[in-house]
Amino acid sequence: MLTFRPGTRVSKNRKLKISQHRPSGSRVKFDEEGNPVAPLAIVAATTETEVALDEEARKDYYKKLGEQLRNVDHEDKKVEREKRREKRMKEKIKRKQGEMEEEEEEEEGHEGSASSSEEIGR
Repeated sequence: MLTFRPGTRVSKNRKLKISQHRPSGSRVKFDEEGNPVAPLAIVAATTETEVALDEEARKDYYKKLGEQLRNVDHEDKKVEREKRREKRMKEKIKRKQGEMEEEEEEEEGHEGSASSSEEIGR
């Protein structure tokens, strides 16, 4: 007599087999007239962008998107150039101020050393 115990394994022969030849995950949708339609075709026709599976409409849509991206890219490049130019100008101003301060310190150093040598020579 066979009894089933919890925790025992089921033999591989008794497991449900999944057919590899059976299509999985495919649905058939029907339009108002009852004709079968691909599920994505219905979604594409009802989207806000109004781009259906029509090849010409899709090309036009991508062309418009490409043009918009080029315009935005052009503006971004202008902004980036301006930022780099401002950064270079700030660095240049800092560098010039630093050089001027060094020159002033050197001039003060030369004047101070000359007066001290005169005092020593007396």
